[in-house]
Amino acid sequence: MHSEEAISLYIVDDEELVRNTLVAVLQRAQYDVQAFPSGVEFLKALPELNPGCVILDVRMPQMSGLDVLEVLKQNHPEMPVIMMSGFADVSMAVKAMQAGASSFVEKPFNAKDVLDTLVNRPGFAGGCFV
Repeated sequence: MHSEEAISLYIVDDEELVRNTLVAVLQRAQYDVQAFPSGVEFLKALPELNPGCVILDVRMPQMSGLDVLEVLKQNHPEMPVIMMSGFADVSMAVKAMQAGASSFVEKPFNAKDVLDTLVNRPGFAGGCFV
């Protein structure tokens, strides 16, 4: 169960179906969710966003998720990031974790996997924040 205050989650994925599905699932779980079609759009909006958690796709045009993660960790190291990819391999997951990701989820995934990742990861307490 989450605290009374909504927890902000930011979905960054160039696949519209993935974004829309995650938004619907996470809103049903009482998260405050915003979705972005690219890392560039997310980083542009970042100064105006509330603190929160980021669910970030690895493979995107213009700027990869790993590049976005690097910028995010330089400027907002306190923001937890869950990386996701449909083309994951061990070296990609290791690289993401070394760059500061809190977790890594492989696509396709089910809603329960994503919700469990948000609740059970170190640094995430009943939602996102310790």
